[in-house]
Amino acid sequence: MKIMAVTHPYADGQKWDEVEIIYDRPVIGAEIADFQVAGRILTGCETDGAVVRLKLSAADSEAFRIAFDRPEKEAGEIREKVGGTPRHLPRMKVKEIAATVSQTVDLTDADGRTVPAFTEVSDGVREETADRFGMMTFESLLFNLFIPECAEAGKSYPLVVFINDAGSNGPDGRLTLMQGFGATGFALPEIQEKTPCYVLAPQIPSEGGPMTTDEFTCTETLDVLRRLVHYVTEQYPINPERVYVTGQSQGCMGACEMMVREPDLFAKALLVAGQWNPETVGKACAGKKIWIFVSDGDLKACPGMKAVCRALEENGAKVAYHELNAKAPLDEQNAAVLEQERDGANVRMTVFTNHSVIPEGVNDNPGSNHMNTWPATYRLRAVREWLLEG
Repeated sequence: MKIMAVTHPYADGQKWDEVEIIYDRPVIGAEIADFQVAGRILTGCETDGAVVRLKLSAADSEAFRIAFDRPEKEAGEIREKVGGTPRHLPRMKVKEIAATVSQTVDLTDADGRTVPAFTEVSDGVREETADRFGMMTFESLLFNLFIPECAEAGKSYPLVVFINDAGSNGPDGRLTLMQGFGATGFALPEIQEKTPCYVLAPQIPSEGGPMTTDEFTCTETLDVLRRLVHYVTEQYPINPERVYVTGQSQGCMGACEMMVREPDLFAKALLVAGQWNPETVGKACAGKKIWIFVSDGDLKACPGMKAVCRALEENGAKVAYHELNAKAPLDEQNAAVLEQERDGANVRMTVFTNHSVIPEGVNDNPGSNHMNTWPATYRLRAVREWLLEG
């Protein structure tokens, strides 16, 4: 018998939501009442021959694959600058999973033999979607690369480059894949079946501080990242005219500066919860296809990106402004996004209104408005599909 903890990507982070029990022979009659997983709420039980899959509540506090590592003096709160941008985002780390699984009653196999009750600890973890990324190193930079399963010889494919926020900087290359849909959301079947694409997710290191700052400065990592994009584009069957970039917070700012330094590198940009130098972005990017998402409660990104849009407009861009309620049903939000796409603009800015990105039970402050903008944005399938449209 083998027991695997199984995780899946969600917009607000990778979650442990399943346990897979692989018996040495088929079992019959297994029900949810026959099992327990310590500390977790079971929501379903499925049997497929010798495999029993226990479904776990994704709302459990223990479901999240990521934990936040705060120094004691910062526990419970994110310190903020005047203006609302978090000064010290809580550092993320991947939690270890050791599931204690119990079959509380004897079961039977197809031949009527007893499958005795047990209590065992899981043998390992399978990260659905995230495990399909290969981890490699380029110069000093760890990166994850998703290769579409249906890639055919002689064809070229789009590339999505996702750049993580500073909170998930660090030496663990899995962090950028675990924090939400920024990378894994483009590798899901719902996207790949429509537009097969490569997905590049570099892991920004923590040494030397954030890659970008509110003073519009960057570390050397930005140029390493730019060279990495060229390397991947050259090494794999990628259409150089369909290389797209997206990023949140630090990653949004890094994407802006990469476009300033090399305006022809990316065909489109999806910029989430960040801001950058209006003067340089305005001059370099007025002809680019850009979609910006911010929360009206983010007191740095919202006015910062409005200034960027004004500068882009002054340099000839056609800019459109929209609003969206992140608490509306998801299908209504996706429909609203599709309607916004019809504005004829090459630059658009969508503002989540009335602090609607804040989940129930979360303190409403500039920092939480900032950090909750990216799950609100990347969960929108219509937005991810827009980035990949030719």
